[in-house]
Amino acid sequence: VMEFTNPVLTIGDPELIKQISVKDFHIFTNRLHRLPGDPFFSRLLLFLQNDDWKRVRCILNPAFTSARMKRMYTLMSACADNTVEEFERLASESGEINLKKFSSAQSFDTIIRCTLGVETNAHKDPNNSLKVNIERFLDFSSWRFIAILLLPNKLQTLLGIQQTPEDVLSFFRNSMSFILNERKNKNVKGNDILQLLMDAELDSDAVTQQKELNKADEQYFEETPKNL
Repeated sequence: VMEFTNPVLTIGDPELIKQISVKDFHIFTNRLHRLPGDPFFSRLLLFLQNDDWKRVRCILNPAFTSARMKRMYTLMSACADNTVEEFERLASESGEINLKKFSSAQSFDTIIRCTLGVETNAHKDPNNSLKVNIERFLDFSSWRFIAILLLPNKLQTLLGIQQTPEDVLSFFRNSMSFILNERKNKNVKGNDILQLLMDAELDSDAVTQQKELNKADEQYFEETPKNL
């Protein structure tokens, strides 16, 4: 098939899909042929290429073990309790429920709680600033999204076109910086994905430091006989 001017091979054989997705997964490092011009999106794992993808993947891989993921069950359970409480309230008042709005709020609370460890309640506070900015972040109906699909990356950069408005990106940067600083400065740990990634980063730094120490030791012992 063709994706605009780019040929795309679609795999339909289950065995070949399994081969690519499991055994040869490390070979297929580049997910999308067309990269976004937006620097914010370009650094996401989905858009990283070649050695950059392999490096980040190696850091993230140990974070998502089944044992670590199970820690988030209590967070999901707390969000489910809020959902049940809101469901009972609506049922007792009018008996009418906007399922799209209701399920959207429940999904938002669960995802934010499990990823960032931030407690929200979109049922009671639908205009939460985090929720509003995420909705703007995921808005693919604007002219910006069409431009990103049609225009070459260099032209996007030249024209200053970004899929996400700058004020939304600034909101996320500031929010993430605040959350990270709070955890690091107060030594607060959560059972969420952000904590898994922070732990993975620390593990990666420790491995790098150990490799540097080992290299220094090897160099020392190689040079020592020459100096005697």
